[in-house]
Amino acid sequence: TLTYASTGAFPMKRRTDKQGSARLRKGILLPIAAVIAVLWTLSAYQFSEQLLCHLSLAVRTRNEIAARTCIASATTWLAAFPESTAWSSSNTVNNPKLFSNISEGTELAPMTYSVVSPMLVQGPGAGQSFRFGLEDESSKLDINWLARESKDGRAQLMHLPDMTLALADSLLDWIDSDDTPREFGAERNYYFSRGDSVLPPNEEIQDLSELLNVRGVTREMLFGVQTGFDFLVPNYDPKQKSRVDFATSYEAMGWARFLTTYAGEAAAQASDRVIVNSPKLPELYEELKKQLGEDGAKFIVAVRLAGILERPAGAQKKRPEKSVKSRLDDQLRGKAALLDPSEGNSTVAGLDLTRAPQFAIHSLFDLIGTNVRIVIGGKDEVLTSPWKATGNGAEAALTLLDKALDTRPTKVLRGRLNINTAPRELLKGLPELSEAKLNKILETRDRHLGKQSSKGPASLWLMSEGVLTIEEIRRLAPFLTDHGSVFTGTICAYSPHQGAVYRRKVTIDGTASPPVVSGRLNLPPSDASFRAALQKSVGGG
Repeated sequence: TLTYASTGAFPMKRRTDKQGSARLRKGILLPIAAVIAVLWTLSAYQFSEQLLCHLSLAVRTRNEIAARTCIASATTWLAAFPESTAWSSSNTVNNPKLFSNISEGTELAPMTYSVVSPMLVQGPGAGQSFRFGLEDESSKLDINWLARESKDGRAQLMHLPDMTLALADSLLDWIDSDDTPREFGAERNYYFSRGDSVLPPNEEIQDLSELLNVRGVTREMLFGVQTGFDFLVPNYDPKQKSRVDFATSYEAMGWARFLTTYAGEAAAQASDRVIVNSPKLPELYEELKKQLGEDGAKFIVAVRLAGILERPAGAQKKRPEKSVKSRLDDQLRGKAALLDPSEGNSTVAGLDLTRAPQFAIHSLFDLIGTNVRIVIGGKDEVLTSPWKATGNGAEAALTLLDKALDTRPTKVLRGRLNINTAPRELLKGLPELSEAKLNKILETRDRHLGKQSSKGPASLWLMSEGVLTIEEIRRLAPFLTDHGSVFTGTICAYSPHQGAVYRRKVTIDGTASPPVVSGRLNLPPSDASFRAALQKSVGGG
């Protein structure tokens, strides 16, 4: 029998389970350590990422708080601006120097803000779709005034895109004070019969969105293809030189582009200028005499008593001529009680001032190159204006009278359109204005956009550029204004080098004293491309 010894070979050793387990444990330590290291690395990375996210959030929160504070400060400044001495002499339509890239904030949180509005000129080649300036609400139709005060609100609405007779009458019926439907309109009975929960309020509305309840009105008609009034959604390309193309434009804004719920001109206040529509004629005469001399005072008071012979459309009604005796009797009778004798002499310069004035002076053009037929000292006379309309006389007279007189009434005046900023669609509603004249107005005012100054009234260009004759201006004057007292603007606040652009649209009501912020609308933030567009400060000066 062979033995281990006889073979000369070493005996084979069998592994034990204990030895195998030991070697197995030694081989797995390295992968486990690698996994642990990876987990630690991932944890550290995740922690770092969280720290960066929290830092980014903190920076964004800080910027947002700083931007909101900046917007509040800018809103306060805008509200106080109409009562400043710089208001009347400043160009508020398109003025990058005044409204763009204004520094605010602190060293740790620097902020810049700009005040922008939609561009007045739209379409290819019109440049970018915003300007640095304010939007006069008198550039739009005051839908509340139109429904409750205007004699022919339908005619003015019919120039809006996609407007129909039924829609126009229904819009006016929704607001007017009665329950009688217009020719193609709808009143409470119609909406009640349909089971509608919202009925016409028959009073002024506070927001245009209320018109969505009117028969036939859709959101697309009222606000266009986008939601709300977000006209500042840019697709900005700094290499593009022809035009900054924005996702929305006036054409996409629907009727909101042309309508407002409130627009007006502030009532005349006590100042160095004489309020020519004052009801107290003896006092008015004395004030005018100091400012313009006896001839000027006599002519203006005569206009208040008898009206001008060149009667503008809509301002004075034509009446059949009467005999001298009957006209004298009418003027002697008057419509007012006798004045208090303590107020002074009842007859001044041959004019009987015991009568209440029968005519208002709608614009300074009523006083230039016109005539008044009136009884003076028992004689029927025709007074000729001291301010001539020939040659350059009209421009000089308008500048002179604008410094001395104020034609605004003593209450808020509503319903007039701003000739300097109203769109074509609304100006087309003016009476007796031909298409050729309208085109000339628009072409000329585009050249003057942003060039208004304190040297004379803003509408002086209508005469100086030969756009309209003084007779045409006088006819249109009752429907037009140089500027209103209610305006809107979108305040854009942003960090100069990073972050979003925070925006708020505000409405300032300057018909009140002091002016008040009557509307606030927070808009979605815009991105860095819009910040770049703002910082370019394009828009004219």
